[in-house]
Amino acid sequence: MIKIAALSLTLAFTAPASAQPPVPPPDAPAAQRPASTQVYQLPAGSRPHDVAPAPDGRVWYTAQRQGALGILDPATGAVRQVPLGEGSAPHGVIQGPDGAAWITDGARTRSSATIP
Repeated sequence: MIKIAALSLTLAFTAPASAQPPVPPPDAPAAQRPASTQVYQLPAGSRPHDVAPAPDGRVWYTAQRQGALGILDPATGAVRQVPLGEGSAPHGVIQGPDGAAWITDGARTRSSATIP
């Protein structure tokens, strides 16, 4: 019984090699479009740790080794880093309830930053 059940599951999820998934239209919801990967160059030595989406479509990241909050604009590839102060070593970043980047920083007591 177990062998038959395993065999039927294998057959149910195995598609012919020639089968191609349908291509959704460009205006289809993101969940229906094929996934893609884009690689962005960040400043050398930044050692990014955590990332979070910003409300304006940019991406925040913690540049742990450089004590900065990194801001990446995926539309243009532009990157800038905002220094968080002497001795900073930011770890995590999230979008806080005020829409600002909230950062955990083991070396400082600050937990949020307002970035223009």
